[in-house]
Amino acid sequence: MVSQSREDAALARSQKKIIAACYYAFLVNGFLSLMMGSVLPMLREQYSLPYQISGSLLSAHSVGNLISSFAAGTLPVYMGRKNAIMLLCLGGVLGYFLMTATGNPIFLLLAFFLIGITRGGITNLNNTVVSDLSGGKSSALNFLHAVFAVGAFLCPFAAMIFTSRFENGWKYAAVFVSVLCAFIILFFGASPLDNQPRLKKENRKFSYAFLKDKTFVISTGLLFFYLCTESCVNGLLVTYFADSGIVSPSYAQGLLSLLWLVIMLGRLTVAALSEKLGKRRILIATCFGAALFYVLLMLSRTALSVTVCLVGFGYCLAGIYPTTIANVSQYTSAYPMAMGTITTIAGLGSITMPVVAGAVADRTNIWGGMALVTVAVVLMTGCAISNYFLKREKASST
Repeated sequence: MVSQSREDAALARSQKKIIAACYYAFLVNGFLSLMMGSVLPMLREQYSLPYQISGSLLSAHSVGNLISSFAAGTLPVYMGRKNAIMLLCLGGVLGYFLMTATGNPIFLLLAFFLIGITRGGITNLNNTVVSDLSGGKSSALNFLHAVFAVGAFLCPFAAMIFTSRFENGWKYAAVFVSVLCAFIILFFGASPLDNQPRLKKENRKFSYAFLKDKTFVISTGLLFFYLCTESCVNGLLVTYFADSGIVSPSYAQGLLSLLWLVIMLGRLTVAALSEKLGKRRILIATCFGAALFYVLLMLSRTALSVTVCLVGFGYCLAGIYPTTIANVSQYTSAYPMAMGTITTIAGLGSITMPVVAGAVADRTNIWGGMALVTVAVVLMTGCAISNYFLKREKASST
């Protein structure tokens, strides 16, 4: 009995070390995601990049993120989880260092692609590890994503510190994130995470019957337009505010942090109201609110109005992604390929929209590029309306 209790205690300690490494990785993932948008205006100015190239950099990041979603599921089968996480995290180390070394568009595209690889690897593998170790407890996973929001909230402040104190401070900020990524590799390397290759695969019969269901198709469209919107807002918002002259660059960085704080509060609100209101009501309300506040944001010309509209937009936008995933939970639980299908198709939105918005900005101005996002927001709202009435139709027919 004594030896058994000691073994249990040792197992608990080892699991805590692994979970601590996962939480640290998600904290850094928040920095990884937001630092790109924070340094992009300075990077574009330093290397004299057109808006279309800036949008292409964000798309390259999204491509890396998308590819990493598949790699994170495949690599552990052949090389174990620890090696897989360490390998994928190398992208962030190399990517942020590379963007400070050269202004060559090809190498910059590679840098943003590598950062996307790391971001997707951290998200997918750490979700799996924490879920397994906690027995699928939602509290552990919720805290994991809360840590991400903390990193995203702190990132613009870190960028402001470096850019205000150093010449070419954006390069110091990028190197700082590169070092944070290096510590992920060290922490997981020292952790007791299982590193045995998972070579035995389950023989499962895959089906794509869910593609025939209208609810799944509409939800996929909703998520596609959501990611069109989110990728442009996260990646080009600081550039828009800085280049339009509505607010100062430092104020714009603060707005980005405020956006993530509001998103965190919005997600908590949606979580509290989800059982009372239901998914379809939440989706239609949040999409309508996001569309309204985004239109007002594009029409705003003062610091106060921009701040108010951004808070409203972020608060409404916050719960759309998780609620949409919950809206198709019956398909993702029944069909092994459903989750990968919806995230892959929706992920194409985050790849294509920044390029299109950047091209429009080059031909008009940055306001024109960001105003184009209004189309995506309106189409997202249209999908929410279709989902609402489709669910009512199904309910009345049963």
